[in-house]
Amino acid sequence: MRIERVLTDLGNKLLEWQSTAGLACWGDCKTQADLDAHDYLSEHLNKFMPIPVLSEEAPWPSDIPDKYWLIDPIDGTRSYLDGYEGWVTQVALMNRGWPMAAWVYAPATDEMWTATEGCGAKRNEIRIHTSDDGSAIDNTPEPSEDVSKAMKALGLTDYDTSGSIGLKLCRVAEGTASLFFKDVGVKTWDLAPGCLILKEAGGHMTTRDGSMIWYGGGPRVSGLVACSSLALHTRFRTWEGRG
Repeated sequence: MRIERVLTDLGNKLLEWQSTAGLACWGDCKTQADLDAHDYLSEHLNKFMPIPVLSEEAPWPSDIPDKYWLIDPIDGTRSYLDGYEGWVTQVALMNRGWPMAAWVYAPATDEMWTATEGCGAKRNEIRIHTSDDGSAIDNTPEPSEDVSKAMKALGLTDYDTSGSIGLKLCRVAEGTASLFFKDVGVKTWDLAPGCLILKEAGGHMTTRDGSMIWYGGGPRVSGLVACSSLALHTRFRTWEGRG
């Protein structure tokens, strides 16, 4: 069984669980589905490669292993709970602080993005590339004031929305969107799979201050800027006055 099959099988289960009346949510928007999906991925990934699994749904270790699976069983849990399409289940194979292979699956739309370092990125087995002619993307129905200002400065006229950070990164990777940025801290399991897919599709992503994102430290990253190209990223940071 390929990892793609593991994710599609899990996606079918998540869709079934999503239709269960009274899905409970507690703490930082956690559900039983998150925990069950974590167990499912951990069990099956161990069959491919018996290395540690680091996850949103498990305590973060004090010592990060050189090689491990980094998973987000449900990225976009609020969208999942509310019945929207903007959620994914995602996996990255990590080695020495960098994703070497990545899989992001959106069960509601049956879209699978994959990438291997140095081999490009694909959506449903078709090679994808970024485009500077896409839209800005965020998780609000209408662009925020900051996003509106960035769109005007960079000449982006369209706007799209999605709950999952991983899904937004994949939209930039496939050329549907060109810009996604966040001020607040984000977690490595939100970023690593989509980061590799974006990079292999021709995009560029850093922390909000322009630093390279390092996955070998703690689980938290200080914001992000994801662009369809290095040129657009440079224009964004120049507009912000940080370039």
